[in-house]
Formats: sequence, C-alpha cells, structure tokens
Amino acid sequence: MNNLFKFNHPEKISEVEVVSTQLAILFLEDKDIPIQYKRRSKSSRKIKEDALIQVRFKKHVDNWNKTVSNILKKHDNEQAWRFINLKPQVIDNIYSVSEHKDFVDFTDYIVLRRDVQLCDDSELGCLAMLHTSFQKEIEKVINTNKPDFVSIDFEHATRFKGSVCSVGIASFKNGEIIDEYYSLVKPPQNEYEWATTNKHKLNSTQTENAPSFREVFPEISKRIKDNIIVAHGAFHTDKHCLEQAMEYNDIVGDLNINWICTQELCKSRLDVACKVCNIELEHHNSLSDAKACGMLYDLYLNDELPIELIQEEKAIQKELGLNSNSFYPKALTGKVLKPDFENAKNKDNPFFMKKVVITGFDSTIKEQLAIELKELGADVDTNVGKRTNFLIIGDNAGPSKVKNMKMNIKDGKEASIITLEEFNGMKKLHTGSNDDVQEGTQTQEI
Repeated sequence: MNNLFKFNHPEKISEVEVVSTQLAILFLEDKDIPIQYKRRSKSSRKIKEDALIQVRFKKHVDNWNKTVSNILKKHDNEQAWRFINLKPQVIDNIYSVSEHKDFVDFTDYIVLRRDVQLCDDSELGCLAMLHTSFQKEIEKVINTNKPDFVSIDFEHATRFKGSVCSVGIASFKNGEIIDEYYSLVKPPQNEYEWATTNKHKLNSTQTENAPSFREVFPEISKRIKDNIIVAHGAFHTDKHCLEQAMEYNDIVGDLNINWICTQELCKSRLDVACKVCNIELEHHNSLSDAKACGMLYDLYLNDELPIELIQEEKAIQKELGLNSNSFYPKALTGKVLKPDFENAKNKDNPFFMKKVVITGFDSTIKEQLAIELKELGADVDTNVGKRTNFLIIGDNAGPSKVKNMKMNIKDGKEASIITLEEFNGMKKLHTGSNDDVQEGTQTQEI
C-alpha cells in the first residue's frame, strides 16, 4: 500500500481504514480536515469547531471505506490497490489513456456500479474523484513515454493512394527508435497495378492473407495520434494514403497530427539523402523507409543534415541519368500535341481530325505512336474527354482513362477503345503502310 502521506493512527486500525482516511484527506480542502491529520499541527481552530469538523470528516472516511471495500471485492487484489493508490500499471507503447487497460477496467467498473448495481451518490462521488486522479497519473506516464516524433511510410497497390498494401512506423525519442511496427495490408479487392508492383515488389500473392486496412488501423492510430508525423513525400503521398484509406474504409476520427516532410527538408529522393548520410535503406520497404526518414529528421533537428552534400549527390545522379522513377512513362509534351491537319498523310484514314489518347505503354512506344498519329492528322491528347474518339491501350492502360472512354461509348458518342495491333491494322488498311509500331516493355501510366 502506498501512503499518500503519513499521519498518526491507532496501531489496530485496518489497512482499509488507513487508506480511506488518506483518501479523505487527499480529496478534502484543508479547512475540512481535523487538526490531528494536518501536516502542520499548529492551529488557532477552536476545540468545538474542530469537533464538528471531525464528525463530518468521519462521514467522508466512511464513504471512502465503503468505496475501497467494494473495489477490493470486485477486482483482483493487485489491480484494486493500483486503483486505490493511484498507481497505474506501467505499459510500454501506450500513447493514449483510452488504450490503458487499467483505465478501461476502472471506467467499466464505474459504469457497472452506477448503471447496473445502482450504488449511492456518496460512493459514486468517491469513484469519480478517484477515477479522475487515476487518469491524470496515467497521463503522466504516457507523457514520459511519448515519442518526440513518429515516422511513417505507406506503399500503395494502385494509383489510388488509399489502396495501402504495407505500412511501416518508427517512433523516435532522444534520437533512438523506441518502437517500430510493420504490416502487409490487403488492398481493396487485392488488386495491383504493374507500375506500383515494379516499384515496391509487392503483389497480390503476398497480401492475399494479409489483414485489411481497417484491421491494422488501431495499430496505426495508437502510434500516430496526437504526434508529429514525419514522412518522405508526406504531402503528396503518405498523408493522402492515410486519409484516402480511412475514407474508403469509413473510418472517422480526428488523429490530431502534424505532418512534416523530409523530402522538402532534403530537397531530394530518399535514397539520395540516405546515401550521403550513410543510412541503411531497403528502398520501398515501408519500415525501412520510415526508419530512414526518421533518422534524416533527427539529423535535421540537430542541425546535422548535410543539405549541400545531398544536393551535390543529387546533381551527380541527375547527370548520370540515374532516376528511381525512370519506369514511369513521361507525359507527352511539345509539338506532338499540336495537330497538323494540313500536312496529314492520306486524309481518308480513320484518325484524321480525330482526338486520340494513348495509355499503357512505355515512353518510347507512346512517343512513337504520337508522332505517327500526328502524321495521320490526328489530334493527340493526354487525357480522355467527352470529345475523345480513340483510346489506344497497352497491357497496362490507365483505369481512369478506360473508365471515362467506356462512359463515352455508353453515352453513344463517336468513341472506340483499340489495341496497338488494331491501330496498326487500321493504319495499314487506309495508308498501305507496313511500318507497324512494335510493342515492347510496357509501363503502367500514372
């Protein structure tokens, strides 16, 4: 038993009576405490006045005696004394009072006594005061264990950033990782696109039996709620992954987090910054990425982030043509998007003065197709609109482009979806050309 503070009492008094007296003293104002229990025994209070105070004080002690006795009856001895002595169990990796088992059990007990067993108001008042103080003690423990910041990384299965397929989280305190969490996540319908799989190497086989985002969200939430959250590319990727996945899964709640982006601090890719800072990285493994960007942020906090060296390395890699995103196709730009109807070859071909969009090919194939279409007098565009006439698709066509084109067809517009083979056939039929565009390595369009 923990003595809240000492006072003189008869030797034969029970442990429950002692703690009941202590609790009465703790929760009463000084003027309502008899002289004998005061820390300073000197008082100008009259004997008669103090006698009245003692009568009222005894009622408070009796109320606490009843409250304490009931707690001891309803809980195992160890937990009961934790409630009574305001000494919550110390539990690692708990960042919210509502996650603490002692708090949950104590709250459930109060509800039981109030709503089911219908305890009297005096006991309910004692329980309320004890519960509030117990919560404050848990908050002290949590604040001691609270990380300085938490780093996070999501990988997603498709261009829809809510299709989370893995998550990694690392909690930092005083420059050290105090907790880490990793899980594969089964994305919606367990569907993947080639470009994202090519980046992080995850696929539907690996996540077939993985938990859903809704199932892993409690683990994510308890680590990031009310914290500073660090991510590399926070504002264009990870923040959207979290918010879109929550929305898709009908998860509502204010996480009260403050995002910080290490990509903005480093002004470079994660792998470049880690190379300069000698940080180990298994790029696009979400836990490795989370730990790495957390280490970069810790360097930044200590004014040790070598931004100039990072920029030098970035320039070197750019000069050498090293780009981790090189598998993403470049968007069509420049003169190829400006139609030349006047100089078109064979104006009887089906693409003359028609709007055409290309999707699902690598940059080389897409550029070659665009040049041929311009020569045929087509109006090459980058996005499907209501006036698009042809959508030429590769194996990894953008789903949104296909969806929009199907809507055009459904609405009765002059619209068709064709493959590269069909394009070559239509071109040959109307121009007599045997110079087919050959489909090589294809890339998922983003």
